[in-house]
This record gives sequence, structure tokens and C-alpha cells, in this order.
Amino acid sequence: MFCQAFNKSLVVEPGKTLAVCCSDSQRMLKATLSDVTSLKDFFYNSKEYKSIREQVKDLTCPTQFDPCLACHRAVEGYTTEMDVMNNFKFPASKGYDDSVDLKFLEVTTSNICKQSCVMCGPKYSSE
Repeated sequence: MFCQAFNKSLVVEPGKTLAVCCSDSQRMLKATLSDVTSLKDFFYNSKEYKSIREQVKDLTCPTQFDPCLACHRAVEGYTTEMDVMNNFKFPASKGYDDSVDLKFLEVTTSNICKQSCVMCGPKYSSE
């Protein structure tokens, strides 16, 4: 598999949509928070996430999977979300690990939050 995000990551966006990663412009999971009772159960057991993992398991490049075209420049040496995911040493793993194990949960805020915390990013806020 070309990217660890499929086995390690889940993003909750301000509109309550769920995404594989922040570069998931097509929102592959087609799900929102109101569709799930447990993020953990959704990540590990949902047919949506399992189907996507099955689609990408034998692919070696983001250009082989349309929803991942935002990361196509990683193969040219540019830093993309895929590059960050693949180079991050997730806790309790030794480098790249194909096991399905949620290690990265991003909860992105909007203008509802004042985003005054040091670690917050303003992607969805004009404040």
C-alpha cells in the first residue's frame, strides 16, 4: 500500500464529515459523525473503511487511485500528506506497518472555536 493513512488515520472535519486524511478531497468514506456511534468501531469495522482499504491494498502510487491525486507530487520528491504519513514513526510500530491500528486522529475546528491554543491550525477559520 502506498500510504499509511488508510491503516492509521481518521479525520473529523468541522462539518462533521469523516475523512481518511486531510488530503482526502473526495471524502472517500462518505460518512459523517451522525452516521457512526463509535469512531473506533467505524475505523476498524465499517464496511466503508474496509472497502477503501481493499481498493488500495495492492497499489503502489497515489496516481493509481483518483481520490489520492492530491498527493501525486510525493513521487516527485515533494512533501505531501502521504509523505508525512509514510515517514512518521507511529508509536508501537517499527517504521512502516501495514496493520490496521488507529494512531492518528485529527479533529479540525472552525470559527466556532477561537483557535487560540498554540497547537491549533486555522485551515477552516478566518479568525
